[in-house]
Amino acid sequence: MLWRKIIHEDDFKRVEKSLNEAFKVNSPFELEYRIITKNSSIKLVWEKGGPVSSIFNGEIIIEGFINDITSIKEAEADLISSYAFSDAVVNSVVEAVITIDQHGLIQSFNFAAQVMFGYSADEVKNKNITILMPTTFCDQHDQHLAQYLKTKQTHIIGVGRELIAKRRDGTQFPIHLSVSEIQNHENTMFVGLIRDITKQRASEEQARLHTEQLAHAERVNALGEMAAGIAHEINQPLTAISLFSQTAKNFCEKGRFEKLPSIFEKLSLHSRRAGAVIERMQLMTKKGQRSKEVIDCIFMIKEVINLAESEARLRNVTIRMTACDEAVDVFVDRVQIEQVILNLLRNGMEAMQLNTCDNGSKIELEIKLNEDKNVEISVTDTGAGLAQEMRERLFKPFSSTKENGTGIGLSISKSIIEEHGGHINFCDNKPTGAIFMFTLPIYEKRSRE
Repeated sequence: MLWRKIIHEDDFKRVEKSLNEAFKVNSPFELEYRIITKNSSIKLVWEKGGPVSSIFNGEIIIEGFINDITSIKEAEADLISSYAFSDAVVNSVVEAVITIDQHGLIQSFNFAAQVMFGYSADEVKNKNITILMPTTFCDQHDQHLAQYLKTKQTHIIGVGRELIAKRRDGTQFPIHLSVSEIQNHENTMFVGLIRDITKQRASEEQARLHTEQLAHAERVNALGEMAAGIAHEINQPLTAISLFSQTAKNFCEKGRFEKLPSIFEKLSLHSRRAGAVIERMQLMTKKGQRSKEVIDCIFMIKEVINLAESEARLRNVTIRMTACDEAVDVFVDRVQIEQVILNLLRNGMEAMQLNTCDNGSKIELEIKLNEDKNVEISVTDTGAGLAQEMRERLFKPFSSTKENGTGIGLSISKSIIEEHGGHINFCDNKPTGAIFMFTLPIYEKRSRE
């Protein structure tokens, strides 16, 4: 009866039933049950045994062994509780959390992932992660995973990047993905943290369009102020065309037709000159979607100088360009960068004219390679310099040193340069004036391939 006393009363009937069934069919048994120790504490034990014949009297008795598994079961309970807590935490985060094994098969799929992709956790369990990718990326993913497991050379592990994902209904959307690796003695797991950046991209596009609208307004405003110089620039070739046309008519009346080819050539030259001025104006006032292109930096700057020279002559200012010896290509929105250079040139010329060019009439435009292997473009004037109160807010919107200035030119210039991966700044020119400079990354063909 001692055996009955040590078994927990809530487990006794179950244990007794299992033992009786083992006796009936003469089969082994395994049991887990609670016992009451001498000091009245409760322990969980595992018993394995079976009915055998006694060597003394031949009666059927129980033979086996009992192990104390209390600590093991407590550890299992703690582990289950830990898993439950971890699952609760993972399911509470707003980002999608997905784990895959070393074969790319999905092992967990939190609630946010289910909402984001439109699949339930059961639908994606043990499915390849490529079901969440556009078809064009599927083969690349399997290759990258296999290559990483082989070489351990990471391209995305531990480095966040923006990619395109695919929902259950086939729609695609932009995401930010960061991946971490978890290793144990059995296998390798990967945990992906995914954020839907659709709204972020929309906000960025809205900001870009807003900047483009402001930039367009600033270009139109600048060209309006330059109208007198541009009118003068166009008037010269038009006057020449009129004079040469009249001369050609006179030669025709006198029968001196041998003079006409040279006159027609001059007419064509001045027509192209006038057309080039108008084309530059149209390019600067054009509004709408733009695209970046690879262009020779020196060629681009010469185009800006051609556009600004008419105003420079009216202001009695000479633009002098100094360029590095080697050709430098940049990958830019040509019109936007030309707008920045034109804005800096006009600001410098106006500052010099306000100072009546007392310190010289040359404005310097320099192109060089800096220590970071970027191209640096600087505009140096000899005006009165920058007032102390303007320095801290110079690149902020609606800050202007001009009496009728809009105060958005330098702010837009800063946005344009930073969007191109560069920086814009200024410093004093000694003994007087200011130097504005900005950088652009050099285009290297291998970096685009």
